[in-house]
Amino acid sequence: MLKRVLTACIVVVVAGSLTAVAGDSGSGSGHFTNHFSDVRVTEMPDGSMVQMVHYSNMSLADDPKHPSFNTANECVGELRINAAGVVSSGAGSCFAKAVDGHGFSYWWQVEKAGTADCPNLCGTWGYFGGYGRFEGLQGQGAWKVTASFEGTGDIGTWTNTYSMP
Repeated sequence: MLKRVLTACIVVVVAGSLTAVAGDSGSGSGHFTNHFSDVRVTEMPDGSMVQMVHYSNMSLADDPKHPSFNTANECVGELRINAAGVVSSGAGSCFAKAVDGHGFSYWWQVEKAGTADCPNLCGTWGYFGGYGRFEGLQGQGAWKVTASFEGTGDIGTWTNTYSMP
């Protein structure tokens, strides 16, 4: 019985991930979770720091037709932290994989940090390549960290527009 239930769950997840198709376009929103696996900090002579991070990310789109619906992502990035402890810049990239094995890459960058409208980190992101059903995927959007867990990860929200030829 358990095997039948697990098989049914896997079929539902795979079928749900196959909804983004060629010629599709739209906008979307969702949530993400980041789990840091390797964080390296280098202190600079002026008291600032450079933080290199490797992390796993899960993207949870609100719409099952969105390309970023339930993808597992492997990411790397760099944050520059000023002497006051505030992120002054940052950027990175991720490789996303859907449960059906198709995937895409995207970049991200920090636009704001530690402000009244962005208490944690906020920035922009966009697709820059894909394969399989994601070949030709284009689009960009914004993201916002809503909660950070010191040294282990963070969670947040995202929005974007996309198109697939």
